Amino acid sequence: MIGMECLFLAKVAFSFINNLNDLITVGLTGGIGSGKSTVARVFELLGVPVFYADIEAKLIYNDPEVEKILVDKIGSDVYIKGMINKNRLRSFLFKSEENRTFINNLIHPRVAMRYRDWKNQQSHPYIIREAAILIESGSYKDCDQILLITAPEKERISRVMKRDGLTEEDVIKRIRAQWTDEERSEYATQVWTNDNRSSLLEKILLFDNAIRV
Repeated sequence: MIGMECLFLAKVAFSFINNLNDLITVGLTGGIGSGKSTVARVFELLGVPVFYADIEAKLIYNDPEVEKILVDKIGSDVYIKGMINKNRLRSFLFKSEENRTFINNLIHPRVAMRYRDWKNQQSHPYIIREAAILIESGSYKDCDQILLITAPEKERISRVMKRDGLTEEDVIKRIRAQWTDEERSEYATQVWTNDNRSSLLEKILLFDNAIRV
């Protein structure tokens, strides 16, 4: 176990040798129900600044310019009393790949702008950039490390059903609309499995210690 820990620390530390004088950016991603947001909150408890791209994306839907574009594209029912109609938007998103691309191209450049402004205000040794489509959107290119959180599909389905009150069929549709873990892993520098059997907390603490040393 000690040998594995030393190997893990060495692997992380070596990857940051060329960034000693720069703010280290760690990308954190994973499919729906993988537990990436939980991992992000643990990093926050350790004092690490975390940028939640998905939360920022939701706020951007309130932008008047974005609202006008969406109403023109989808219809006036995409907003209810000035708030995004999640069910209508979800229906649009999962209708086709073209629709998902349209939304991503509309929202994520704006998220990227907010991220850059946020990053410029940080002074911690490293920051976390949490995003569901970190890799798909190309945002991974600005990261020094990419942490991919995975979990067995049955556990992901169960978590999302309990969290969002969705049917199993709806959750599976969401999972199928996203990249697979195999596709994401080609870009990841670390892959952590969140299956209630391996210790994610231990990996988080080792990772944090390796950067701070």
